[in-house]
Amino acid sequence: QGRRGNTEAAIDEISEIADRLGMKDPGYLAMLVELLLDDGRSDDGLALVDELLGVVEEKDHRQYEADLHRLRGELLLAAASGEDDRVEADDALRRAISVAVKQGALSFELRARISLVRLHLGTDGADQAMEELRETYGEFDEGFTTGDLVEAAALIRDAATAK
Repeated sequence: QGRRGNTEAAIDEISEIADRLGMKDPGYLAMLVELLLDDGRSDDGLALVDELLGVVEEKDHRQYEADLHRLRGELLLAAASGEDDRVEADDALRRAISVAVKQGALSFELRARISLVRLHLGTDGADQAMEELRETYGEFDEGFTTGDLVEAAALIRDAATAK
């Protein structure tokens, strides 16, 4: 529902199911964090992502750890009111990349690198972030019609065109 425009209904449905089942599954609830981000509810999203990162630590269930750090960075950026917030968002995204690289989670690495490029557009860090995105994109040999790879290709193309 959320990706088709009814974000509020999707948020309510996922929240109700998770509450009813007492669920704290980081993979399932990462969808809810994405929806909260899309709906502009950064504070709610940050509270949930921090709770889920606590579950990751407590249960040593690290499959979605990189993506949760990426989401944290995205939420921090969405709520940013100053340079300190942007620095904290950068830290979260770099942590997401580090975790993804250690885990060999190439798709999560790509997502975090896309977010890092967006964070640094128009700054001194843009060229380095874009080069790292190009390198990660180059590691893929299939799936080029998936959303993340399409988005990465567009960012890379736009950067090349802008030069």
